[in-house]
Order: sequence, then C-alpha cells, then structure tokens
Amino acid sequence: MKPFEFKAGDRPWQIGTLLHWYVEVEWSDPRHKALKDLVTTSNQALLDAGFPITPVELQWLHITVDQISVPADQIGSEQRSKLIDEVSTRLVGIAPFTVTVGSLLSYHSGVIADLAPDEDLAALHATARSGTRTALGDEACQYQWGLQHLTTAYANPRELHQTRGNARATRWRGGDFELQGAYSLTA
Repeated sequence: MKPFEFKAGDRPWQIGTLLHWYVEVEWSDPRHKALKDLVTTSNQALLDAGFPITPVELQWLHITVDQISVPADQIGSEQRSKLIDEVSTRLVGIAPFTVTVGSLLSYHSGVIADLAPDEDLAALHATARSGTRTALGDEACQYQWGLQHLTTAYANPRELHQTRGNARATRWRGGDFELQGAYSLTA
C-alpha cells in the first residue's frame, strides 16, 4: 500500500480546493443500514488483521462523479451559478438507478468497494462533465475518470513500515475475512 496521491485533473494537487460532483449516502434512510454494516465490519476486520488503513468516516463516504479541475478560488459566483444551472438542467434527464456496492478490493492507496453495474454511473459522469464543460470549458474537465468505486479506507503512511514486504491478500470477496455480501445503493 502507498498513500493516496491527490490529483488536480491530470496534475499533482497543489494548494487549494477543487470542487467535485459526488453521490452521497443519506444515512438517515434505513435502507442503507446494510452498507453501514458492510463498511464498518470490513474496516474493523482489516484493522484487527493489522492492515495499515485509516477508515473513511461514514458521513464522508461518497462516489466521485467528477472533479472540476480548475481551482475553486478561480471560479467566480457567476461561473458557479452557470455551472449549477448547466449541470442541473442536464440531470433532469437522469432517472434514479441502483448500484451494488462490493466486493472490497485492496488498492494501492487503500480499500475500495467495487460498484456495479456502472453504466448508469458512466451516464451520470458524462452528464455532469457535459454541463461542467459548457460552463467552465475544457480546462475544468481534466480529471481522469476511471474505476468506479466507493473508498472505505485509505492507506495510512504512518503504519506502512509495519507491513512493507509482507505478503497480503490483494482482493477480498464476500466471505473472505468474514466479510459477507454486497449492498445496493439507489441514487
């Protein structure tokens, strides 16, 4: 494992804030209890097994739909209004959909939950990207959108020395480490 490398589009992230489009979990909805159980149980099992991770707090769990690659402080209020209008207008055409969260995968920067099917997420991404490009131009659309996932924990660089060189599992499926099942999230 190695620490997560934050990027601003396709470049290393410098100082500042970048805006993102996210799918967030509404934890007050009782249908999401299974996801809460999957994430908390799996993270605890990995911590107990000695993996060098820092779990993501439930309130911060999200699926990144897109990153706006222009620093937030360079986007004025008129541009932000245009951005919101452009993306909101396009999102009207996106119907609610369900995504299954899990299996858990060991990733170079931590633990991620695979998302499937991902066609609807790809359509959501394309819709957000189209609105962003119209409002802010190509420079705002440099984020390299890849494997769709929900990050449940990040590699903890303070603890890497304890596991460096040890053979570790690189993929977890339901049942391994007593992690069971997957979870469906309706967006």
